[in-house]
Amino acid sequence: MRRWQGEAGQPILCENPIDVDIDKVEECRERLAAFDMPVQLGFNRRFDPSHAGKPGTVVNVATVTAHGGVSFLTIYAASKAALVATTKNAAFSLMRDGIRINALAIGWMDTPVEDITQRTFHDMPDGWLRAAGARLPAGRLLNMNEVARWIAHLASDESGIMTGSVLDFDQGVIGCYEATPLPERIPD
Repeated sequence: MRRWQGEAGQPILCENPIDVDIDKVEECRERLAAFDMPVQLGFNRRFDPSHAGKPGTVVNVATVTAHGGVSFLTIYAASKAALVATTKNAAFSLMRDGIRINALAIGWMDTPVEDITQRTFHDMPDGWLRAAGARLPAGRLLNMNEVARWIAHLASDESGIMTGSVLDFDQGVIGCYEATPLPERIPD
């Protein structure tokens, strides 16, 4: 969880994705299930008590996988789906206190951990990022700087009175497909 002061002195919180230690994937999955959801359910208590009754902003980082996705991300998707529901419910509960809560649901992003994940668990070769990006509409994956700019936008006064919103930041349109997506058969 990252906390800082906004331009008008209001507190801003941003939920950061859990750092993943590739050597401890099972532990990370357990942390997502046992840590991420309960922490998010209580995030409104993280505001400094001296700011009680003053406006503030919370930006949660979710994922488009919260809508559903590949089977090996089920626990991660479930924790982020809980975060999406919490974002909306907490925004409704705290709007009269001047606290805005929104979430950015990010898609496939180019990060150092994603590179390690692709190479370690999916046997991707050198150049996988360029090849994967070429198959996407924008010709590339999301990058961390553009995600950071959207988080800053949601935390700023520029996002106005918006609260309880979950913005899908991805190159796809959830629910729109040329064919029904089906999982690959798991080999025996």
